[in-house]
Amino acid sequence: VASDVDLAAEAQNDGDDLCFVAYADNTTKLNHEIEWFNGASGKLSAWVKIPSVSSIADTKIWMYYGNSVCTNQENAHQVWDGNFGGVWHMQEIHAIDSTSNGNTGSDTGTPLIAPGAVNNSVDFIPTDYIDVGTDGSIDTANDNTLTWECWINGDSNAVDQILLVQSRWINSWNVALGTYDADVSGNAIKWITRDDDGGARDTLSSGVSITTGSWMHIAGTYNNGASDNKSIYINGALKASTTTGINNLRGGPTTATLMAYGGSSYPYNGKIDEVRMSSNVRNASWINATYQTIAHPSTFFSLDAEQSLLTNGTYRWIFTQ
Repeated sequence: VASDVDLAAEAQNDGDDLCFVAYADNTTKLNHEIEWFNGASGKLSAWVKIPSVSSIADTKIWMYYGNSVCTNQENAHQVWDGNFGGVWHMQEIHAIDSTSNGNTGSDTGTPLIAPGAVNNSVDFIPTDYIDVGTDGSIDTANDNTLTWECWINGDSNAVDQILLVQSRWINSWNVALGTYDADVSGNAIKWITRDDDGGARDTLSSGVSITTGSWMHIAGTYNNGASDNKSIYINGALKASTTTGINNLRGGPTTATLMAYGGSSYPYNGKIDEVRMSSNVRNASWINATYQTIAHPSTFFSLDAEQSLLTNGTYRWIFTQ
């Protein structure tokens, strides 16, 4: 919500009294996380966990506010389902993890805060990166399924830039998103995995290069299951998939999970925002909805007019104190 006079006038300045409630019963509280709220303008970015979203009919929820004395109504960790190993909004240079897994990063170099796809992003030059560790919630060793995604705004569309990577040891990747071209030539964005069938990387090219100076959503899925498949999506659309080279990912200890692989080899130059790593395969509809939510918020959702408790006795939500 770019701005809202009602929120500015009536909500607490820090947004503690914002809460979201199921439309059907007007009673069930929905978990939410506020990424950004400006009490002066009413600008709001909030993530709300909704049981389902229809593709053919409006999905309605209530947003309540206007309690000057209640405590914070957020339940941020519960917004993200148990398949999310890490969710980083990139509001700060050390990348705080919004899940309960605590995969908050540490930065190397001099990354800077910059405008993002949603509020802030982190801007990297080739010597910068963020290390979020290898906790079991994001460790891909021996995994059969995963989804990685991020938003990027690149300053360069050159080859050999790595956006996200998990390494077994230096320059020995288990999983990577980037423009590395040793396996498939060209500077297109690629989804790279190394699985138990041998030492070679299995590289899937999107055929799409980094569009410098504008935001792009990138997602890669990996499924070693009943339907072996590896896919890469750009801006919510499937660009390439394969059913070959699919096995559970290589085992063994991993050394680091990095955003913007920095240093002398394969450094990324540009901004990164909204990084998410999941242990399951997100389907095409999920990925497209994720893209549309951020890319086109004004058409993906709308706000109805403010209503008053004083004129409608059906509003019965009671704030948690």
